[in-house]
Amino acid sequence: MTETGIVNVQISPELKRDAEKVLAQLGLTPGEAIEEFYRDVLGRYQEKGDAWLEVPRVSFCMCWGKTPNAETIAAFEETDRAGRMRFDSLDEMIAYFDKVIDEDDEEDA
Repeated sequence: MTETGIVNVQISPELKRDAEKVLAQLGLTPGEAIEEFYRDVLGRYQEKGDAWLEVPRVSFCMCWGKTPNAETIAAFEETDRAGRMRFDSLDEMIAYFDKVIDEDDEEDA
């Protein structure tokens, strides 16, 4: 018997139900689909190497089926260098951007 690994994930019940319907139509079990996905991720890594990992937001989900062009990757890299902003609430985020907009308006006046 071939050794197997176990993948235990939590996804929404609707996603699971809907995806399993499609997989059944394709003649795939969920396990076969996950194994194929893992093979795809590994293949992309083996093809592109560590460069594939250097742009964190070019995730395997985004490039599954599509590889971002150089312009898109450059935009991701630029925003990553600038740093990511974190807010504890939507109100805090809105207040921050209101302040930035006000400051820009003052500079333009």
